[in-house]
Amino acid sequence: MKKSFLFLMFMIIIALSSFAQTTEHLKFKGVPIDGTLSEYVLKMKQAGFHLIETDDGVAVLEGEFAGYRGCLIGVKTFKIR
Repeated sequence: MKKSFLFLMFMIIIALSSFAQTTEHLKFKGVPIDGTLSEYVLKMKQAGFHLIETDDGVAVLEGEFAGYRGCLIGVKTFKIR
């Protein structure tokens, strides 16, 4: 009885943890935050933002966010060592 209860609990934990796995990326304004900086900037342009400048792994975009126009959005990439 004790073994079957432990086995049942183990199977429930396995089942619940399998539902917790997701492959969906974070999104900003409906744009997935993944890929290279240039790919992300291109997707943000398609979402209505305008590129202000790009310098050393940092991009500054301007657009509408949270109902406000002219918001500046900064995007930074990290170098993998």
